[in-house]
Amino acid sequence: MMIQKPKTTADTAAMLEMLNRVYHRDPTCHQGMDREFPHLFAPQNHDHLYYVTLDQRVVSMVGVYPQTMLLAGHPLKVWSIGCVATDPLYEKRGIATEILRQVLEDGHDRDIPLALISGERGLYRRLNAVSVGIMIEANGEKTGWQSLGSHMAVGNLRVRQVADADRALLASPLVSLYQKHPSRFVRSADHMATLLNALWFQRPRYDQRLFAIEASGSLAGYAVAYRSLAQPNAVTIMEWGGSLLAILPSLTDILERFGGQTLTMNVPASLKWLNHTFRSHAIETRILPLQGTVRVLNGSALFSNLRPLIRENFGVDLHLNESRDGMWRGTGPDGSGLALTLSEIPPYLFNPYPGLSLPMAWTHDLNFI
Repeated sequence: MMIQKPKTTADTAAMLEMLNRVYHRDPTCHQGMDREFPHLFAPQNHDHLYYVTLDQRVVSMVGVYPQTMLLAGHPLKVWSIGCVATDPLYEKRGIATEILRQVLEDGHDRDIPLALISGERGLYRRLNAVSVGIMIEANGEKTGWQSLGSHMAVGNLRVRQVADADRALLASPLVSLYQKHPSRFVRSADHMATLLNALWFQRPRYDQRLFAIEASGSLAGYAVAYRSLAQPNAVTIMEWGGSLLAILPSLTDILERFGGQTLTMNVPASLKWLNHTFRSHAIETRILPLQGTVRVLNGSALFSNLRPLIRENFGVDLHLNESRDGMWRGTGPDGSGLALTLSEIPPYLFNPYPGLSLPMAWTHDLNFI
């Protein structure tokens, strides 16, 4: 089995033909995975697309998109992995597993600390990918969001639905709001413009919109919201940025623009005050891991990159080294002895006690596009 990367437009077209067939079996839904994920399939990223050909056809692929996260301002290179697919006629042969093994090996050899995988299936977990982090999922009826909005109301709020032709024009001011988050992905205005014109805003059977929120005439926040036409009364906030004091009172207005009855949004679990606030207004909450799974690619690079962040939080270093048996042994910031498997490292670093509860970039947004 030879794992390849596209060298010509014909190679890319053959790969996309298989991918579109797997993910869009209903032809009325198909418009093209390259339009849904424009950064992943951009020509300059073709060196990060892996596929296998059998019987003169592409039968399986894995996509990688290199990104940089900022964790409380500290940079960390990651590989975002998605579009993992196999032609149904060639499933159960371990082809995707072999491609993923090659991806993980390449990431290790290039000193990439971490992989973020946009899924949670057994295939990933068998390769030591795990769920990490925590977030608050809030789901409420219209009356609950109205009650919350009245409680938090600030003066002179204006919610504006951005027209399709104007979305990319707002990329610069919107990315400025996004960049205020202390833990996030590095995202430029050009990157934001591409995200705002991706197929997510044009998908058949979905209704997705961008809202700009102004307070006293100045842009204070934004929200990307959508609903499935199969469930038209349920609205979900896919991404938000800016001041929650402006966004939360605006959610009823956004819900009404869709004619919806329920709304779901996610916020970082570090905003503990919000969990109580939501519940006091009959908005149900759940504590969930962050979207997708995480896999260590190069442990030495990971600990080296996180050293300044750990020292900033705990005043001392984390000392871990890989043993011959594959375990990572050493001492934690509190001086206790540690012996961690590869899959135990991310929960130890990013989960609450007994983990270190280091900040993690928000993955439940547009970044996997």
